Amino acid sequence: MNSGNNTIYCLDTSAFVDMVHEQPEDLYPGLWNCMGDLAKAGRLIMVKNAYEECKDPEAQPWLKACSCIIRPLSADVIACVSQLQSDLTDDKQFLVDPKSTKSQADPFVIALAMSENLKRGGSHSSGDVVLVHHESATNNRYGRVKIADICRRYSIQSYRMVDVVRQEKWIFDLRTI
Repeated sequence: MNSGNNTIYCLDTSAFVDMVHEQPEDLYPGLWNCMGDLAKAGRLIMVKNAYEECKDPEAQPWLKACSCIIRPLSADVIACVSQLQSDLTDDKQFLVDPKSTKSQADPFVIALAMSENLKRGGSHSSGDVVLVHHESATNNRYGRVKIADICRRYSIQSYRMVDVVRQEKWIFDLRTI
């Protein structure tokens, strides 16, 4: 895997919303400045479906200000979604709940990471693009699986937000006022 200087971080809604609530911008301005720098450098991406899924009112202002991170659905992403769905169906697993009325962007988030890795000349799991999420694996052989399960299955590098901070070697000095 590349050093932190070249890694692209593909955000799932869960990671971003958790960061908004657990490390709010008013208390962690350095973290948010660094995330903004990643966005400006083109190293932070989010598929349009995940952006649309994020209805959190506290997350919306930052996402709108950093709209450069939003990636539209491309033919490559849709092809990767098709591959995922086919593989999961063959194994009697599913990533989206057909009974849910909520937006379900997970297949598109995973497919964006896969397709971006392929564009960079690697395999879908080359590690140049890391999927950032806050979901735990289910370890289910059948039925509902989550992003962490799929990342493990396809050897897609995945992080939690704290791992991004470590990868980038960011250190924040927390001072009291």
